[in-house]
Amino acid sequence: MAATPKLYLYDTASCQQFAEVEAQGLDVFFPDSVRGWADVLDCRIPPYDSRTLEENCEYATHVRKFYILVAQSQIPETPE
Repeated sequence: MAATPKLYLYDTASCQQFAEVEAQGLDVFFPDSVRGWADVLDCRIPPYDSRTLEENCEYATHVRKFYILVAQSQIPETPE
């Protein structure tokens, strides 16, 4: 069985990581403070998956989403 990739919510106002979320199959489990997909833009799919976190956060604010959902592979690596 393939490992489920880690998923993260980013706050669109600050473009900072808000929470790690779990998924089981197609179901994504958000923290209690998130109302669900009404608050979240899924950036794991085209055309969002090829944009930067900053671009997705900016777009999400225009469509009144408070968070973006991204896979770990979409987060740029930070040098240590």
